[in-house]
Amino acid sequence: MTMREFVFNGLITTPTLTSLGLSESNVFAAQVFDGTTTDPHPELDFFVVYRISGTTPALAGSRGGGRVREATVTLWAYDKQKDFDLRIAPILKAWEELMDSYEAEDTGDGYLIAGSYIGQSDDGWDDVYERIARSSAYTIVYTGS
Repeated sequence: MTMREFVFNGLITTPTLTSLGLSESNVFAAQVFDGTTTDPHPELDFFVVYRISGTTPALAGSRGGGRVREATVTLWAYDKQKDFDLRIAPILKAWEELMDSYEAEDTGDGYLIAGSYIGQSDDGWDDVYERIARSSAYTIVYTGS
């Protein structure tokens, strides 16, 4: 599976995250909402959006399918409830525990070698989604697509 699929699978199958309400119906890839000017899912009280940046070489001299890449993976959590501690903080905490647990994980297409915590964003308000929001980001080193 690709790195995007691997991250998505972790978000919707990790027991701590599913117990907090994450599922296929409220976990989205960033590209889903590109260009959106209105709330695409007004029926959802909360949802998360994950984004994997473009890649850069992480190890000089590696080539082909086994090329070692580096990217930033970010999880944005959005909630209609105006309480960051209600769902956003626990979801991001569980996400960080999941990402911290990955070391030499076989993705089927390569390996997620390691991740390094970047941090969380400030608390914010999203005018389009009309929800509070906060994000957490990691730099990941991996092979495969």
